[in-house]
Amino acid sequence: MIRNFSGNDINGLVACFNSALPHDAIDNDLFIRKVLLEENFDPSGLFIAEENGDILGLVCCVYRKVPIDAHTPINPAEGWINAFAVSEKERFFEIGNALLDSAEGYFASHGKSVINTGYYPLYLFQGVSEEHCPEYI
Repeated sequence: MIRNFSGNDINGLVACFNSALPHDAIDNDLFIRKVLLEENFDPSGLFIAEENGDILGLVCCVYRKVPIDAHTPINPAEGWINAFAVSEKERFFEIGNALLDSAEGYFASHGKSVINTGYYPLYLFQGVSEEHCPEYI
């Protein structure tokens, strides 16, 4: 089942992220600071794959509502995936595709036609390692 974020998901999201990406492990504080407190964050853009109460994956979608600075305009067509993780390696593509379908629908419903990763300036990491996580590439 794919659903949106709720306030009691933080521990499960961090555990899922760390299980999926152990070389880019985070803690609750970093997740809160870089995802939930990011000024463009919208809970309806954080999708969670859940089964039997376990969080198996997540994708966080954002688009700029607040400009980076006075000299950088907001591109109205642009959105970002600033976090993506699937902890179930044997179901990576099934769960990952369901999450990405949700992300695409979210962006389309907000008029975004360009989807980027590596959300600047508050990305969680600069990119996954092809050596450690080839399925993400």
